[in-house]
Amino acid sequence: MKIWVALALACLLGRPASAETLAELLVRERIDLKVTRGADLARRASSGDVLDTPEIRVVATYAVEGDSLDDRLYVFRFAKARGTWSGAEVRWPKSSKTDCTGGSITRIVEANGFLYLAGHLNPSAECTMVLTKSLALHATLDGWPVAHFLDGRIVYEHSEPHFAPTHYAELSIYDPVRRRERQIYPPKPESPLRRQYREKVGIAYARCCADHPSGDCGGSFANRNHHCDPELFNNSVDKVVVSDATDSLTFTALFDDIVDEKPEVTYVFRHLKAGKPAYRERRSRDLERRFGKRPLADYLKPGLLRALFARS
Repeated sequence: MKIWVALALACLLGRPASAETLAELLVRERIDLKVTRGADLARRASSGDVLDTPEIRVVATYAVEGDSLDDRLYVFRFAKARGTWSGAEVRWPKSSKTDCTGGSITRIVEANGFLYLAGHLNPSAECTMVLTKSLALHATLDGWPVAHFLDGRIVYEHSEPHFAPTHYAELSIYDPVRRRERQIYPPKPESPLRRQYREKVGIAYARCCADHPSGDCGGSFANRNHHCDPELFNNSVDKVVVSDATDSLTFTALFDDIVDEKPEVTYVFRHLKAGKPAYRERRSRDLERRFGKRPLADYLKPGLLRALFARS
């Protein structure tokens, strides 16, 4: 008898009142595999996600024990061309202070055989598990994927303290083949538009970080709960767009702190894989004035890319 049929009988034992068990999930997906721990079959399958592409289907789920997530996370991968499933029990690492540990799986990304599973921590933080094609743990990233290249590189946004007085976006690129990552935003050395805005924020912070700040400064200053560091001014990043053809990426950042001006700034990066990346920083309204209103992806096409990086 097929294993998945046997599982259908096994899942009737210890079945929660209104939730799918791991055994039921395996039956539904027709996954003909044994799991690491037979006792997990009757446990609730929860806090997972599914990725379905023309080439693969990936199912990730926790076997929940009690009222909290157990550390046993099961990942199953279906190779559609071969018609075969593979599976593994994986664990968030806890052996190093640099490792992050995720929670509920919020998304799964596949790039050149590597799987990226983002685990929710809080609204400002996630931990991403990187798995190889054989479902072996390869790395963890303290953040969540926002874009990826076909060669496996991932662009991810860094996690932030949830209750911090400001939220300051940071972006890095991780290369799983070379096991290297490079932070690209904020750019170093500091870019002109960011420096100008940071200086304005510094003036505003100097006024509001006084012993008795005025009421318009806000509660975090009144409660002396602000870091008062203009380098960490409030900013966010919109959708990140990448191009494999030109090895480039672009996104729009919103500078949004306590100064009156809140500019929208577009960044375009190229030469990401080989050598030091180059970038251009422009106010979004200036780009629209020069090139017309167009989708961000257009700036990564060869013609516009050359125009942006031409000496002015």
